[in-house]
Amino acid sequence: MLIRGGLLQIVTLGIYRFWYTTNIRKFLWGRTSVKGDALEYTGTGKELFIGFLIAMAVLLPLYLAIAVLPIILESPFIYVVFLPATAFLGQYAVYRSRRYRLTRTAWRGLRFHQTGSAWRYAVLSSGWTIAVILSVGLLYPFARASLERFKVNNTWYGNRQATFSGTGRSFYAQTWQFWLIVIGPAAAIARYSYYSNSWMMTFHEPKEIFISIFIIFDNAVTWLLIAGFLLLPWFWAASFRWWADNIRFGDARAHSELPGDAFYGPYVLYGLSLVGLGILVGLPIGVFTFLESEALTAIATGVGYIIYFVGLGVLYQLLVARAVWQRQWESLNIEGLEDLNSVRALGEQATAFGEGLLDALDVGGI
Repeated sequence: MLIRGGLLQIVTLGIYRFWYTTNIRKFLWGRTSVKGDALEYTGTGKELFIGFLIAMAVLLPLYLAIAVLPIILESPFIYVVFLPATAFLGQYAVYRSRRYRLTRTAWRGLRFHQTGSAWRYAVLSSGWTIAVILSVGLLYPFARASLERFKVNNTWYGNRQATFSGTGRSFYAQTWQFWLIVIGPAAAIARYSYYSNSWMMTFHEPKEIFISIFIIFDNAVTWLLIAGFLLLPWFWAASFRWWADNIRFGDARAHSELPGDAFYGPYVLYGLSLVGLGILVGLPIGVFTFLESEALTAIATGVGYIIYFVGLGVLYQLLVARAVWQRQWESLNIEGLEDLNSVRALGEQATAFGEGLLDALDVGGI
């Protein structure tokens, strides 16, 4: 399914990706069961494709403005307006997309659905994004708790509303090691660099100021990237435990025992497989280049590019997405499901506009 889907995306110039995404969701949902009853995904590729076309029609004026206005006004600063606007629309799309996926997810014959305003979520998310940036990431736990509370509290299974009790403090309690190892040393490095190079802060020219800031915080950012990258799989696992432990559907609740190293294996295996794939693709190119055969080198390069492009997606879905999904669900202990026996059907199906907008804005997701 994965290889065929990847090849069909190439043949159809990417159009098949909507059906490809749908098939992946049907596969994952259908092999996920809660107390013996499997989830069901009822969405279609056609819905996603139509949603994408509608989203492109809506975004076309924005894209044209981004392309034309800087030329007309002879100023690149117009991007200062459009980039935040695009980010805002991205958050709007995230919420609308989640609504679509929930209304296409059923368990025991009853659909999930989502209420709440996508515009309000976009405002809330944008505000928290600014706060997180200004706090150098320290407010992220509170932002995450606020946004998850908004999403989960607007989530329904039939006529039973979900609730979320997670807080920023409880998130810190689950992930304090990450902040201690990543943020703490970075702050210390930045402070040391600032006082060691404080003479640079006497600069007045914009270019000089930018260069001085880069020099002062270069080592701190380097530490953030390296340490953050190495600890990110652990952080994701801890975040999932926190999220799962704080969701309720009435008396139904879950507890996750996902170990901190649960995601390292899939990502390491994925990285090694990409190296192997790169060697496999590059070997024929190197041989033909050595033999000075331009025609065969060109053919090998073209075929190799296609193989690598397809392989990226196939290997990610096979080694990472599927493994992460499986380990998350297998880590859950769910109690109180008998409280959901009295749930009645409620809620209408949402359109796929949000999914289309996500795709048009190139925002990822399963």
